[in-house]
Amino acid sequence: MSEINEPAARSEQIPPGPFRRFRRLIGSAEVPASGPEQVSTMDQVTHWMRPGAGALFAGLDREQADALLDAASHRLFAEGATLFHQGDAPAQLFQVNYGLVKLSRVNPEGGQTTLRFTGPGDLVGCVAVFQQFPFPATATALKPTSVLCWGAGQIFDLLSRYPAVANNALRTVGDRAGKWSTGCRT
Repeated sequence: MSEINEPAARSEQIPPGPFRRFRRLIGSAEVPASGPEQVSTMDQVTHWMRPGAGALFAGLDREQADALLDAASHRLFAEGATLFHQGDAPAQLFQVNYGLVKLSRVNPEGGQTTLRFTGPGDLVGCVAVFQQFPFPATATALKPTSVLCWGAGQIFDLLSRYPAVANNALRTVGDRAGKWSTGCRT
């Protein structure tokens, strides 16, 4: 395996306190080269990295959003780093905060096909995690990328405790299936 495919990620646990959910998203306040040039106010930070725009967070109240954030880990991936490989067990669900992730698949003959690109607010690996089958594609950061991630067990617990989160997850998987079926008809 080449170095470019080795995970280059950092995980961070954020202690409780004011603005915990926002500090979790910006980690140690390092802003990668692809991020904003300057972040000077909390309003800019929340606009730039607020997870509320993400698929799982749509329409959640504060308690539900905080529960999702408290269960999440923040990881940073360098350009070229792999979030997961095709065939890996679906151990984690990812939501992109910033950056760009390419999902690609290698066919039995060795040819590579790009399936889609995901950006801020998108879930990566959701169908495999929710259905518990191996990832059907490899996810690679095309530029420095920040993600929230949840262990599969954590996300299933959150889905059972918070129906609004389960509805968002179902909507996301349904949207994904609809896009694939539309693509197959054309």
